[in-house]
Amino acid sequence: MLGICSCAIHIIADMIADATGADTFEIVPEKGYPKDSYNECIEIAKKEIRRKSYAKSKSL
Repeated sequence: MLGICSCAIHIIADMIADATGADTFEIVPEKGYPKDSYNECIEIAKKEIRRKSYAKSKSL
């Protein structure tokens, strides 16, 4: 199930796509981020930024 924030992002992306005639797509990381802990997710993101090493995305 998508969180409230994720749903809002999808709605806004669809609105922009409709207004511009663009396609939408989703970028999904190979290894998902924690969904139960916002703080844990933020800590992982901070480490990635410091290392300049970001999650790989799944191939389409």
